[in-house]
Amino acid sequence: MASLFLGEFFGFRAGRRLVLLGAGSFLAVAGNLIRATLLVRLANDRGAATLLEYHDRVGYAETGGIFLALVLAAWCMSWRSAGRLTESAGSVLSVTEEAPHRPRQSVFPGIWAGTRS
Repeated sequence: MASLFLGEFFGFRAGRRLVLLGAGSFLAVAGNLIRATLLVRLANDRGAATLLEYHDRVGYAETGGIFLALVLAAWCMSWRSAGRLTESAGSVLSVTEEAPHRPRQSVFPGIWAGTRS
């Protein structure tokens, strides 16, 4: 859900949204594997009571880490697409300026997306 939200927030096209969705899926699976491994090691080393004590804290840390990683990935993806490289007459690559951003309608009916600066 965070990937879908960030794709809409940054105004990505379908291709970038799919990349962000794939990154979110990968991060969720990797985060769950790390969390499960950590909790099993804690329970093995310190007992089952420790598992219950740390379960929520580790889960909150996992969720926060995944969300921050997705925000960073989305920000990097939006930063890289801010300027487009094109060939000029002298075969030198230069960054072209984009047309001024116009407000657009959101993909969700009745919600106005506003402008980006």
